Amino acid sequence: MQLAIITGSIAPLRLEKSGASEMVSELLFGETVEILSEEHTWVKVRNIFDRYEGWMDCRLLEKIPEVNTEILLKGQLIQSGIHPVYRLDPNYGMRVQLLGHNSFFPDCLISSSEEDFVQYRFGKTEFMLGPDGLEDPMSFTEEDILEVAERYLNTPYVWGGRSSSGIDCSGLTQQVFRTCGKSIPRDAKEQALIGTQTQWENIRPGDLAFFSNSEGKIIHTGICLEENEIIHASGFVKTDELRPEGIYDKQLQKITHKLSFINTYFTDC
Repeated sequence: MQLAIITGSIAPLRLEKSGASEMVSELLFGETVEILSEEHTWVKVRNIFDRYEGWMDCRLLEKIPEVNTEILLKGQLIQSGIHPVYRLDPNYGMRVQLLGHNSFFPDCLISSSEEDFVQYRFGKTEFMLGPDGLEDPMSFTEEDILEVAERYLNTPYVWGGRSSSGIDCSGLTQQVFRTCGKSIPRDAKEQALIGTQTQWENIRPGDLAFFSNSEGKIIHTGICLEENEIIHASGFVKTDELRPEGIYDKQLQKITHKLSFINTYFTDC
């Protein structure tokens, strides 16, 4: 198995090996991928974190020796804000790279640690991160889930997005849960298969609501808030009213998404 680490701040994951192809997801700095095949400047990869596959530009990753993938998933996330890291690139020298929410730093790749910086080696490239870049881990509680979700408010909707630069509905729920220490799949239809369905009167802030189209297929998801509100990515990340029949869009003043069911994840975390 050939493994690699994402070294671009954000790396688009595409359906086909072309920059014009649909972006199906994004890979974030520090995530580990398995290389499935290579063709010219394109590589097909599988994200170790959520098993999602697609094509990406080979210049946005660094190959690393094979190690236990569970070790590579242990590390720290940038919890909030935008933070600079210093990239010591063998080809371009030292340069600043800006990283956003959920950029990941595997513990096993620490090459040195000093009072002012922690240095990581990703293949041939080293990165230095200041001590203020990493925060204490969040916990899987109602309060922390809602705090993290609110950090994404007004983020533009981007199909396949997983970052604070642009995010889709299931990218939002996945990344919020990840920050709070719980892994869930990438797509809404897969997220809907885990957790435990709950009744309307038992909704807790932090539960996920799922919405279906006319054929009954899950096409949208969002995070339940207090007082029958929901935070979700539709046009941009926003809060709307959640009703038994679906999402009532405040701006459009109509139901825009039909509620299918609500899952709680607190019973199996």
